[in-house]
Amino acid sequence: MSEKIGRGGKRMEKTKWQEKETYTAGELAKLAGVSARTIRFYDKKSLLQPAAYSENGYRLYNKNSVEQLQKIRMLQYIGFSLDEIKEKMESGQDEKWTEILQKQKRMLEEKRQQIDRMILLIQDAMDEYRSDEQIHIDRLTDILQLISTEKAFDHGYFFYQSNTTKSEEWFRWTFDELNLAENARILDVGCGHGNIWTKNWNSIPAGSTITLVDKRKTCIEFLQEFYIGNKQYLQENVTFEFIVADVEKDWKIEKCYDRVVANHLWKFISQKESLMKKIKAVLCPGGFMLSTYSAYGLLEAIQEVLIQLAVPMDLTELIRRKESDRFLLEDKMKHCFPKVICETFSNRIEGLDHPEALVTYIRNCDEGLLNIVELMECEQKLKTEWKDYSIWKAEIRNPLYKCYADR
Repeated sequence: MSEKIGRGGKRMEKTKWQEKETYTAGELAKLAGVSARTIRFYDKKSLLQPAAYSENGYRLYNKNSVEQLQKIRMLQYIGFSLDEIKEKMESGQDEKWTEILQKQKRMLEEKRQQIDRMILLIQDAMDEYRSDEQIHIDRLTDILQLISTEKAFDHGYFFYQSNTTKSEEWFRWTFDELNLAENARILDVGCGHGNIWTKNWNSIPAGSTITLVDKRKTCIEFLQEFYIGNKQYLQENVTFEFIVADVEKDWKIEKCYDRVVANHLWKFISQKESLMKKIKAVLCPGGFMLSTYSAYGLLEAIQEVLIQLAVPMDLTELIRRKESDRFLLEDKMKHCFPKVICETFSNRIEGLDHPEALVTYIRNCDEGLLNIVELMECEQKLKTEWKDYSIWKAEIRNPLYKCYADR
């Protein structure tokens, strides 16, 4: 406890209330910089109960109460609700401050990414509205649907990036599967933020020309800025072309390409076979389309956890539907291309930082199929009863398709 220094360097006596072994609600409030009403409110919520009572019935608090109060205020400040704080305190888990802060940091980063992506989508909608003030209601519906679909996609993407053991290896493996030679001509449709290129920047073969196409202007602008800032690190004569266009509704590609990349694109495409035929038409002899799709295996592992905890939520229909969507996509590819090869990338989860990560993933899998009451019960059970989340393991498979223009 610090001491005050008076004029001439003379030490002043500590204030009497700081020397006490116990504090009244008013003294504790003054020490923490809050109101006495706040102390009483925390007491009413069973967050900060008195250590004892005076003969007159006044609440008394001790040094442990000071630490408890500081912890409550800190947890509130970084985004925990009072119910969540109470739950943590009643659980009896001796979490270190660094662990608590790290968990919350991850959750806030996830929220920030979601907000950033929403801002970009809204900006795209505003740009389109400026160019056509008579924007049609069906186009507005398309934008809203895109926002909804991308929100679910972003949740899944962030979950895999944060919790799988080989998230960075995945980008390298996908790039290597392109098997690019020097002077290759590549078209990337629905390129998004171009992770396959930005994370393998130095490995793009010399002389390659890469055409990036996306209907979101903000994505293309991001990639243009990345190119300008990092082009000195590319191999000799590597060039990029940037096109803002809706490849499904405004296809204007006439050149011939050795490779076409369509990563995680098909969820956003309504007429899949039509686009596949257009892609096939621009592939050079011996060329192929490389396309990734949603991972599988995680929902099956989650279902085992729910059964173990006796959570009355059945993901069987969701698993079946996602599997059916994948098989249907494969059938369309085989119908459009004479040769289709499927490769899989094995990934795994080896423990989560907090059970809430799984709750968020489940909640955003398919809001239309899952019952909100079941979701709430699932969330409560995972938070309070799932003790093995830090050692939980799940095997995941990421499918990758190579669709050749000829046999």
